[in-house]
Amino acid sequence: MSDLAKKLGRRIYGFRKQGGLTQAALAEKCKISNEFMSAVERGAKLPSLDVLARIAVGLSVEIKDLFDFDRTPFRRLEHLPRNVTDVATEIAVLPPGRRRRALKMLRIINPPHDSLCLLNARAYQPVRPRTALRPTEQIIRRSHM
Repeated sequence: MSDLAKKLGRRIYGFRKQGGLTQAALAEKCKISNEFMSAVERGAKLPSLDVLARIAVGLSVEIKDLFDFDRTPFRRLEHLPRNVTDVATEIAVLPPGRRRRALKMLRIINPPHDSLCLLNARAYQPVRPRTALRPTEQIIRRSHM
């Protein structure tokens, strides 16, 4: 079949594997046969829009994500709170210079979370979480500072 069908099949396969679904489980969710799902993933058949919509729902992604061939990491669709989408919409319409400044301010207010370090609110320095140390280790660390 076409190159498009093969790329689409690889995307569906990747999303299915990421979700931990078998071909049979996804086919059942989408109300299509196992054989047709296999042919779609191989790129041998191109599904209709209706079937694509059911596959996207079965994979918990949007239809447009199935056609995003340049993006290698796969993302599951996450619903964002209304206030977050409102802020994102406001920032998106800003001129590039103001947009960079607004994003910089947002990063200062809400830095990316890292499981290995916390943000010390007073000094804005990454520090190890204190819960990871036993009380005696905390006392020893403070005395050597």
